[in-house]
Amino acid sequence: MHVSSSIGATEAEEIGVEHLLRDIKDASQGELSKKVGDKLLGLKVLVNKLKEMKEYLEKVVEGKYRYNQTIINNY
Repeated sequence: MHVSSSIGATEAEEIGVEHLLRDIKDASQGELSKKVGDKLLGLKVLVNKLKEMKEYLEKVVEGKYRYNQTIINNY
């Protein structure tokens, strides 16, 4: 079953996260290494969120959960 979806953030949220990441810099890491590490961490978080979404949608399809637009909107 294909369910179209999108994940996004507002420009203000993206800028806020960028500022927070800039403030957390680890001086022992090079700039490129830090950027790669940040991207890797972001991808891990995304993978976990996608797994959670998949599990929820599978349970909806199986009839274990009722479809709830509020929950879908929060993902």
